[in-house]
Amino acid sequence: MKPYLAVLADSFSEALSSRVLWILLAAWTLILAGLAPFGYIEEQSFEVKVSDIKDRDAFIKQIDSAVKGQGSDAQKRIGERLPQETKDGLKKYFEKKAEERKSSQRDMVDSLVSSMNKVLEDRELYQAEAWPSADKRSNTKDLIATGTAALNDSQVKELNRRLLENAF
Repeated sequence: MKPYLAVLADSFSEALSSRVLWILLAAWTLILAGLAPFGYIEEQSFEVKVSDIKDRDAFIKQIDSAVKGQGSDAQKRIGERLPQETKDGLKKYFEKKAEERKSSQRDMVDSLVSSMNKVLEDRELYQAEAWPSADKRSNTKDLIATGTAALNDSQVKELNRRLLENAF
């Protein structure tokens, strides 16, 4: 065992006396010190995106029926909270012929997504009557228990996004 340790000790002493080791040590220290300020920050976004909507035609019809006061209580509540310009846009959309609707479907979905993102900021969206099981769900229970007045803007968006998902 002694000869092996002697070889290791000799190799280590030769490496310490070599300039290559010190140059590599200094270079890697500079590289790591240069990378140190960069970090990874995880941010959550609860905004609705066009890619979140799988069946656009069915979604537009559901929103239209919610605006007209049809559907579940949660859908009706969301329909009430939509901006008036979106409601007017839906009315104009359904007045068009089927061929014209296909060509303007993308614009309608963009408008609805924009309106849904405005609804996400609404602190008055949640009503216990509209979402009777929301206070029992694990992803909304704590937020509802806290109350929307005590939540920060990000938490309100999170709660409202969960409510939108439950409604549609």
